Amino acid sequence: IEMRAMEDPEGLAALRICMQIAAAARTGPGHLFGVVIARMIAISMKLGNAPASAYAFAAYAGLLCSGLGDPALGYQYGRMALDLVEKLEARDMRCRVYYLYASSVHHWQNPAQESSQYLLHAYQAGLETGDLEYVASVIFLLTCAPLWTGNKPLDEISSDIDRFGNALYRTGQKHVLELTALCRQYISNLQGGSRNRARLTGERFYEDDVSAEWRNADYSEGLYYLQ
Repeated sequence: IEMRAMEDPEGLAALRICMQIAAAARTGPGHLFGVVIARMIAISMKLGNAPASAYAFAAYAGLLCSGLGDPALGYQYGRMALDLVEKLEARDMRCRVYYLYASSVHHWQNPAQESSQYLLHAYQAGLETGDLEYVASVIFLLTCAPLWTGNKPLDEISSDIDRFGNALYRTGQKHVLELTALCRQYISNLQGGSRNRARLTGERFYEDDVSAEWRNADYSEGLYYLQ
C-alpha cells in the first residue's frame, strides 16, 4: 500500500486491458482469472499502485483463501485492498473491491453474516458509479447468502429478494437474475411448494433448461450453485 502511484501510461493501459479480461473470466471456467490477476499484481509491484491494483489485490486475497489454501494471508491482502482503494479514492473500484472482500475473504476470519456491512457499502458505491455488473452480484449475495449462512428465516430472505427485485432487474444481468430465481425456488422447495424437493423445478426456476444453458455458456458460478 505504501508503493508509489503508477504513472507509466503503458502500465496503466495494461491494467485496463487486464480488467476487461478479468471481467469476462471471473465467472468462466479454468484458471484464466487467476492468471490475469497474477499479471495485474506483477505490473503493480513493478510500476506502482493504480486503482485497478486494489481490485487485483482483493481478487488475489480471495484466491489465497480458497484455491491456494492460505486464508490468513488472504485476509491480510483483503484488508490491504480495502485500505488501498480508500487511500487512492478510487470511486470506480470501490464496489468491486468491497464485493470481492465480502464474498471471498471476510468470512474466513469472521462470522459470515458480518459480510453484509461490506456488501451494503459495495452496493451504494456501485449505484453511485453505475457499476451494474457488480451491483447485481452484490444484490445476489446480500439477499440470498443467508440461505447458506442460516442467519435469517426463509420468509425474511424472500422479502429481501422482493425488496431488491427492481434494482436487480434494472442491472440487466441475466445470469444473476437466473441465480436469484434459483434461490426463490430453493425457498419454495423448503417451504413445501414443490412436489419434488430434490429438483429445482417449479414456478420460479426450471433446472433442466437453465442448467443446460449455463453449461453451454460455461457459466461456472451458476453451475456451482446447482451442485
